[in-house]
Amino acid sequence: MFTPRVLRAALRWLGHEPESRKQHCVEVLRRVRLRLVGPHALEEALNNVQDPYMAGMLDLLKAVLASREPRERARRHLYVVGGVRHDLSRIDVLEALHTVERLDTCKKVWEEVAPMHFHRSAPGVAVIGNRLYAVGGRGSRNLLANGEAYDPVSNKWSRIADMSKPRRSFGLVALHNKLYAFGGVGDLNREASVEVYDPELDEWTVVGEMPEPRCGMGVVSYDGAAYLVGGSTQTQGYTNDLLHYNPVTGEWRRLAPLKHARGCTAAVVLDSRLYVVGGGAIPGDSDEFIPSNRVECYIFAKNEWEVIRCIREARVGCMAGAAGGVLVVAGGHCGVNVNDVITDRVELYDSWEKKWAEGPSLPHSRSFAGAAVL
Repeated sequence: MFTPRVLRAALRWLGHEPESRKQHCVEVLRRVRLRLVGPHALEEALNNVQDPYMAGMLDLLKAVLASREPRERARRHLYVVGGVRHDLSRIDVLEALHTVERLDTCKKVWEEVAPMHFHRSAPGVAVIGNRLYAVGGRGSRNLLANGEAYDPVSNKWSRIADMSKPRRSFGLVALHNKLYAFGGVGDLNREASVEVYDPELDEWTVVGEMPEPRCGMGVVSYDGAAYLVGGSTQTQGYTNDLLHYNPVTGEWRRLAPLKHARGCTAAVVLDSRLYVVGGGAIPGDSDEFIPSNRVECYIFAKNEWEVIRCIREARVGCMAGAAGGVLVVAGGHCGVNVNDVITDRVELYDSWEKKWAEGPSLPHSRSFAGAAVL
């Protein structure tokens, strides 16, 4: 999607009137996404630049990219963890999964890695350092409080301490080298509690509550804070809320709301923007979904939402992540009730070209899984 040709076109434009256009140099080069062009093409472009200012900027950006290269290369795998599929013997029964599939976003190839110790649907999944954590969810028969951590080097899972209470459809995010678990569905109803896992101590601590009980929301971390979007509350059903949580002070703040209320959605940060993909509503107490193909993009710096091009297939309970400069959306329910189609379809969003494209299908259809990039 991103080639040296894009870089050459940008440099030609800047070089046509360098004095008047050099003020746009940083913004133009940022949009080219130099980390995807490749070091050799970047070096060739640098050798052909005549203007000293632009040459200096390219040289500086090249040094920054070189320092980030190992990290960028490492964060190229999207893991899809657990979830549900239709039982192979009974199509009207959903089966919780313990399998884990990994997409290499550079090679566009899926592979299966070691399965978890427990079957989990609607778990919390997040990454700290070089460990992938899967916590809670619904097992084969009941809600889970336990968790486990995956080491990609040894390809093994190991148990971690249990949360204070079992929950599913909750938010899990990594902040300051700790895991934060928000809300979800507990044994009786929606939860409001917030608890924190310290991997060095291997223990969970309850640190407060959300403004109101909530489940089925998307959650991301950005600039040291957690952002919770959408989800279902006991008073409103599915909402268009965007909540900001400061882990240092424990304070909550409401931000600009989504244009469309939704839950069971995928939320991902890509290029300093929050993308909210798909999801839907569950009317009343029925098992019916109204899947959505809508995609909204939140600009952190402006506290504003904009609607972008829809995904091609409406879906609820899909999984998503951003790696290699591309937003990946996988799986999910595509019908109006739990007995309808669970898709294996994958879509890729290029934020530069603002287009969706087909990606490599999941090896097995699934929905309501956890997802994270490692």
